[in-house]
Amino acid sequence: MVAVLVAVFESVHRTYRRIGAAPHLGEVPARPEPCHRVVVVPVGAVNLLTSEAISAALSLGDEVRAVSVVHPEDRDAPSADEVHAAWNAWRPGVPRTVLHSRTRSLPRPFVDHLRALAAQERQDRIVVLIPEMHLPRPWQRLLQNQRGAVLDRAVRRHTDAVICRLRFRIHLGH
Repeated sequence: MVAVLVAVFESVHRTYRRIGAAPHLGEVPARPEPCHRVVVVPVGAVNLLTSEAISAALSLGDEVRAVSVVHPEDRDAPSADEVHAAWNAWRPGVPRTVLHSRTRSLPRPFVDHLRALAAQERQDRIVVLIPEMHLPRPWQRLLQNQRGAVLDRAVRRHTDAVICRLRFRIHLGH
């Protein structure tokens, strides 16, 4: 039993040593250099949350792109034509890409789009800004859609993009 414990502790020690060596701890790194950042904002509709997200994205990156994922049979979301008309009427000065999903999945087409964008190699870093409503009470937050959390996990798991979650506080009247 003691030999097994010693072997486990040695293995943990070697792992910590490799983890510590990966970021070159104790070494002076090269001078930081600015990089070109593309900020991608998932957009479902044109509203105040979208406006806040686009404004924040414009201050974060060199280039901002909005991305909408549409499913032809999604009756809960505005149609692609409605969002297109609202976007054109609003004219935020940000290009919008529409991705069509055969299933009702938001993460898969969005992650595929980010991978294609990363493959273009025109930017150094992709930042995904996920706008979310933040309701005042925990029970209210349970009732709201969890698309932001689902999208966050998918992007983290399948890309090297930086994730920013913009929480827009909603104050409900009594």
